[in-house]
Amino acid sequence: MPIEVVKRNLDAMAAVKLNIFHRTEMGIFDPTLDSNREETFKFLEAFLAEMTQLFPDTYFHFGGDEVHAKQWNESASVQAFARKRGLKDAHAIQAYFNQRIQKILQKHGKIMIGWDEVLHLDLPRATSCWWSSIPYRRISRR
Repeated sequence: MPIEVVKRNLDAMAAVKLNIFHRTEMGIFDPTLDSNREETFKFLEAFLAEMTQLFPDTYFHFGGDEVHAKQWNESASVQAFARKRGLKDAHAIQAYFNQRIQKILQKHGKIMIGWDEVLHLDLPRATSCWWSSIPYRRISRR
């Protein structure tokens, strides 16, 4: 594989913090992908098309943890988008986002796997790497 492909993908992952490679700083940061813009999903479609070709595994770990909803909650356009689609909170916005990612990955023959934060009743086919019991309690109340 050409090194420029690797470098371009590493730069893209760092720019949008996809949690595939962690930076040396620890913690949850504010930048969040804009889930109401089709451009976001066009970028991710192209990016994931390349990444799924690089890794032959059946499962593709997308992360899904450390999503700080501050920017979604404070964005008028994201909130209008959420109201239009009946998404009642940031967890529902993340579930919508993950549904879109799951469809992209399925198109490339992959099964999406993520940390337990991806679990949501609207994403029933997600595979999860559990590290806490918080999502179980959150889902069981719905």
